Amino acid sequence: MARRTPVVYCLIVLMTLLLPAQVGSQEPDCSCDGVVEQQPPWGPVRGIADTHTHQFSNLAFGGALLWGKPYDERGRGIRAALSGCDFTKEFALWRGDHLTLPTRHGYPIHKSMTGRLISLIMGEGWEHSAHGWRSFDAWPRWNTMLHQQMYYRWLERAYKGGLRLMVMLAVNNEVICKLHRQRYKFRFCDDMTTVDEQIRAAKNLEKFIDAKFGGKGKGWYRIVKTPHAARRAIRKGQMAVVLGIEADALFGCKPNSTCEDENIRIQLERYYKMGVRHIFPVHLHDNLFSGAALYYWLWLIANRIATGTDMNPVECASLEDSLELLGMSDYNWNIFDDIKQEFVMDDFEDLLSEGGISAPEINWRDIDYHCNNKGLTDKGEVLINAMMDQKMIIDVDHLSLLALDKVLQIALARDYPVISSHTFLFDRPLTEWGKYDMRSEAHRTKEQIEIIRDLGGIVAPLNPRKEGSSTQNYVEMYRYIKEIMQDGPYGSEYPGIAFASDWGALFEQTAPRCPDTEKCDASDYPSLKYPFRAVGVRGVFHKQVTGDREFDFNTDGLAHVGLLPDFVKDLTNVGLTEADLEPLFNSAEVYIRMWEKIHRSRRR
Repeated sequence: MARRTPVVYCLIVLMTLLLPAQVGSQEPDCSCDGVVEQQPPWGPVRGIADTHTHQFSNLAFGGALLWGKPYDERGRGIRAALSGCDFTKEFALWRGDHLTLPTRHGYPIHKSMTGRLISLIMGEGWEHSAHGWRSFDAWPRWNTMLHQQMYYRWLERAYKGGLRLMVMLAVNNEVICKLHRQRYKFRFCDDMTTVDEQIRAAKNLEKFIDAKFGGKGKGWYRIVKTPHAARRAIRKGQMAVVLGIEADALFGCKPNSTCEDENIRIQLERYYKMGVRHIFPVHLHDNLFSGAALYYWLWLIANRIATGTDMNPVECASLEDSLELLGMSDYNWNIFDDIKQEFVMDDFEDLLSEGGISAPEINWRDIDYHCNNKGLTDKGEVLINAMMDQKMIIDVDHLSLLALDKVLQIALARDYPVISSHTFLFDRPLTEWGKYDMRSEAHRTKEQIEIIRDLGGIVAPLNPRKEGSSTQNYVEMYRYIKEIMQDGPYGSEYPGIAFASDWGALFEQTAPRCPDTEKCDASDYPSLKYPFRAVGVRGVFHKQVTGDREFDFNTDGLAHVGLLPDFVKDLTNVGLTEADLEPLFNSAEVYIRMWEKIHRSRRR
């Protein structure tokens, strides 16, 4: 018996290490004593709304490009959800009709040729450290694009810091999916199948969190289907989650497809029954309903690959006679100003060839300022009116200028509010691509903002991103939006300004403001000091710790969603007072008011 003791001992140790409970014991916590209180049963609710997130984009793009899960559905915790991204043995990967060849390490993810190239195009660099749990020595970070930043425990910290309403948008891009590898069970790239997977995953996360808090309905993550349910959840101290769709080929309706009017209504009703309430008519590519706003050269190539058709960029000024409502502004965005170095383009063409795809010839370099010549189609008018009849929340971002003009005409005729959930600002172009003079048709002008405001809608500016951006850039945008919104139907005493993060969209977040804290402290805007007393809620927040890594907003920027309270607090270091930030904490209420007006609207 004594001879067996070492073997038995080793087995016990091994089993102990493998138990999910032990893995779960390493879960990151809030690193705070934030208190989430129930709110009075009357009056406005209080809290921040993030109107644009993609929490489950790890299930998009083929299911392997954006690495890491918001939670591990098998209960193994962060060790399994946020493992390293070099190789995986967790699932098989397909490329076209063939399995990729595994190495002795497993299947390559970002270290594959295509993964590296997409990383380069997306800004991650040709090489990046793959380490996830437990060191997290390279990701998440503010400029990661291919790694999870919405792990549920990080999200819980944002919730404790004041986040009370979140729009969770199912997203996809067929082109990226086809160029990269797909997980075995994801041997599809079509948008709507992917959308269904993400909606299902959000519902499963709700159940997962409920189970940790004592049963159905007791968790802090609450999917809501009505404005009344959103108010009730927030009053109980929960976070209201609104499900939405941001897909290129909504309902599979590509430019040359046949989608009957009745089928469009049936699909809307189907997704309404699934709990979806917030929808984009168009995303990055033209579809049967609308032209897409032009603001990036890559969309021209992707449109051909995804739809078999070419976009038709024209001089923006040539659209003047076709715009009945918005008029023409001084758009100055030339798509080809942003083309990467030639070696990137050469590699990208090689990648297309490897996938059996030929890049379209681009003959529009002699056009100075580009807008899409495609507006809202007849089918698009059917869709918009059907969405209003179904009482859906209509997101006007990504519509071409011509399409936006028409959608706003319909909205005004029906007194129906719309939302611009993650917008660039025409008069404050400080948030995208590092270009401070960018004014594309994807930017919202003051005139457009005022129309949306007067309808009872919301315009949420994207938080600053790219190298050199920081909370200081956000202050100017915030003040600009506040000045416009306070003249709206909610009055000067109750403007609302929502946050718009776009987590999971393969884009960067806000850069660190004080990488040199000593130099920063000697300036007019000192660094964020830890621990800090949160803005808008009760609680003291320390540096968030995950695994072996301690996150400092001064040097890490907005590395993951859990640093939202740090972002908000830092705004008080760069010129805003807590009173100035009241509109941000009004944003959940204003989103619900918009939704309530939609519920009161009449069918045609």
